[in-house]
Parts: sequence; structure tokens; C-alpha cells
Amino acid sequence: MRNMNEVLLVAIAMAGCATSAEVRIPEQLAHRPQAYREAYVDGCKSGQAKGTQLLDAERIKTDSLYANGWYDGYEECKSNQRQSIRDGVRDAQIKK
Repeated sequence: MRNMNEVLLVAIAMAGCATSAEVRIPEQLAHRPQAYREAYVDGCKSGQAKGTQLLDAERIKTDSLYANGWYDGYEECKSNQRQSIRDGVRDAQIKK
């Protein structure tokens, strides 16, 4: 049980390290307008961070490109972080 707790802590810590990494726009989104790409980065950083949201509150209400980019980035990176944690738990269970 102790090893499982240690592995969980490592998995969570590793997932947290993703927040310091530079967010890269996926190649398939590189053609999107600047407002979308800026928002995608803000949304992705928010999806990676725990309890922190980086967004332009006024702009998200008035700029649909920004709003769509933010939500797309948030969902993508939040999903990736959850998968990283699940992978760490699964790997810990396999090694048990």
C-alpha cells in the first residue's frame, strides 16, 4: 500500500509539472486566427493548473474566436492531464 501511495504522489507531481511547460498550438490549429490561438494557450494553461483560470473575462464575452479557442484549449489540456494521472495509477498497479 505504501508503494501505491508513493506512485500516486509521483503521478500527481508529474502531472503538475505539465503546468510549467510551454503550451504549443497543435499543428492542425496553426492556421486559426491569432485570437483563437492566444485563447487556446490561455485555456490550455487553465486546464493544466489547479484552481487557476487564465482568461480575459471581457474578451471571452465579446470575441467568439477567443471564447472558442479558450474552451478548446481548456478541454484538450484538462483531458490530457487526467489521462496522465490515470496512466500513472495504471502503471503503479501493473508494477505491484
